[in-house]
Amino acid sequence: MTGKIRPIYFNGKFYAGVLNGVHRVADRLIREVDRRLAEMPAGERPEATLLLPSNRQWEPKLKTIKMVEEARGHTQLWEQFILPRRASC
Repeated sequence: MTGKIRPIYFNGKFYAGVLNGVHRVADRLIREVDRRLAEMPAGERPEATLLLPSNRQWEPKLKTIKMVEEARGHTQLWEQFILPRRASC
């Protein structure tokens, strides 16, 4: 593969919800990606961002994935229109 790896954006909307099985799995996947990214040399890993709603009930502790708070990150409007714009490169 040639060229720089595109940034990765994660939709953290589920952090505004009550902890359930689906949310646990999603959280675990984000934590695993963070762990894998931390194993990569800093110059080779892609930029990764977790977009979190401001009304979140909980959040992960991450090493390499940057967390950014989104004021309306819990709404369908945000998820369908704003999130794709934030993640477009």
